[in-house]
Amino acid sequence: MKNYYRILQVRQNATEEEIKRQFRVLAKKYHPDRNVGNAEAAEIFKDVEEAYKVLTDPASRKLFDSAFRLEEAEKSRIKHGRAAPTFVAPTPSIGLAMKNLLTLGFNDGYDAGYDSAVNEDYAAVGIDTDEVEELRRECARLTAELTKAQNGIAAAEKRAKQEAERVSVLQEKIDWIKSATKTDVGKVSDSVSTKAAELVKQIKKLLAEHSDSIKNGAPALSIAQQDRRKEIREFLINVESRIELAEKELSAMRAAEDQKRKLVDADAYFKTMDELAEAWAKKVQADKKLARPTKYGELGLLIWATDEEIKEAFARIEKRYAGDASEQGMQKLARARDAFYTLTDPQSHAAYNLSIGYTTDIILAERRLIAENERRIEEHRKKLEERAFWSRFDVLYDQALRGEPEAQNELGELYFNGSVLDRDYARAYYWFREAFEAHLPAAVYNLGVCYRDGLGTYKNESLAQSLFLQAKLLGYAGPKKKK
Repeated sequence: MKNYYRILQVRQNATEEEIKRQFRVLAKKYHPDRNVGNAEAAEIFKDVEEAYKVLTDPASRKLFDSAFRLEEAEKSRIKHGRAAPTFVAPTPSIGLAMKNLLTLGFNDGYDAGYDSAVNEDYAAVGIDTDEVEELRRECARLTAELTKAQNGIAAAEKRAKQEAERVSVLQEKIDWIKSATKTDVGKVSDSVSTKAAELVKQIKKLLAEHSDSIKNGAPALSIAQQDRRKEIREFLINVESRIELAEKELSAMRAAEDQKRKLVDADAYFKTMDELAEAWAKKVQADKKLARPTKYGELGLLIWATDEEIKEAFARIEKRYAGDASEQGMQKLARARDAFYTLTDPQSHAAYNLSIGYTTDIILAERRLIAENERRIEEHRKKLEERAFWSRFDVLYDQALRGEPEAQNELGELYFNGSVLDRDYARAYYWFREAFEAHLPAAVYNLGVCYRDGLGTYKNESLAQSLFLQAKLLGYAGPKKKK
């Protein structure tokens, strides 16, 4: 049984306030957000949460204290070699003669005349011989079950050793994976995880069989046999824990490998996009040189401009030179008007394109290239924004772990809204609560939203209204409305 007081590092008579205060200290220290990839810290955090839930609930704590005292008493009894209390079925007082007769009844070394003599003695004291025979059979049954139980313990021990050997093989494979620098961890670890899962399944079956042997009327064992059975069970549980820990290590390794691969892919992507952008800029410059001596050039456009782009370009030039009375201005406007009339008439437009060596297919192909480039630019912009977000997130997370309430509240809002991060109300509630400790008005309000809607915690309307009022008194005007 876990010692929840030891896990929370408090006295057994600690008050609820002391327990809560110590829980906050340990939860902050071992929280998964602060110990990413640390399997040991995650297990400790899980135990701390479990201990907190039990010890802060009066009924659960009372039950735990009772069970814990019983376990401590049993440990003390075993340590000092005191005999375990045994149940003795009540039997009628039959006198010294009856005891001697029963003793003789279990001895097979007497001669053939023993049975008749015993039967006569039984009859003399009023004992039913059928009842004696039943007692004999019961004794034989219990003896057989005791032998079976002892054989079962030996078999369980043998199987446990076999499982331990298989775990050692698994551990060797994990160590090999760790030392390999060019191995695809994902592929290798999948097969190892499968074998580990099979081992866990077999061990759980062994534990179930072990428990059934105790439940199905097995006779009381001696203290030494009970201790041996307990040792075997603890050993099997330890083996299962080792396998689960190995699986967690493999999962962490796969996550690290995936993260590394993503970083490599991201670097390659940005490098490729930079090269494409540079090549596209050179292409645009070349296209401008081709368009400059044409009617498209008079409008400041490329040869593959669309009808809409032609209209917009002419409108800008007309607005620019409409009031210009200079000869240069009037010539510029006249050339632009001529180009506009030529390029907006379908027949003259097609004929002009052929006259400068461009068919409709060539122009459509160029437009598709432009559309594809615009798509790549938009994708690049989003990835740049995402990279900037994660850079900001790393800084924000570090500040939150250092206890800065504004960062804690902002981090909670990111988890709550789930725009870039996956929405996680439990983490949002955690960071709002951390910032609430510093009486940050926005965090007080956000915590109220969690309680009002039951997001990340239990639903409590009265507590939510109280937090909203407190936020208002602290000067918080409420969330900014989106325009």
